[in-house]
Amino acid sequence: MSFFTCSKQSLHTNTHSLGFLYCTLYIVEKSIIKYLKKLKLNPTPSGHNKDSWIAKCPNSQNHFITVTTLKDEWGCGYCRKKGTILDLKKWVKELEYLVILDGFE
Repeated sequence: MSFFTCSKQSLHTNTHSLGFLYCTLYIVEKSIIKYLKKLKLNPTPSGHNKDSWIAKCPNSQNHFITVTTLKDEWGCGYCRKKGTILDLKKWVKELEYLVILDGFE
């Protein structure tokens, strides 16, 4: 998501007064993208549209999850998992727990 903020500025010279409109573009990163970056899953725009992203699957580095920033939703067809950012966080915790359990065997 992005938005502009603008302000009117004036430039005065000896003979003219010119008005300028200065605009700044702010890009607001969606929370699901921030979370995927925190996990180092390399989220990148898919190129389909501005809301479509892909990232490495937290369960495997061999396939990707699809992400839509429009509703902060994701899905992995290979793992048959999908949901909101809360579902993603829960799944990542489950995967971390399984890794810990695997270390005790």
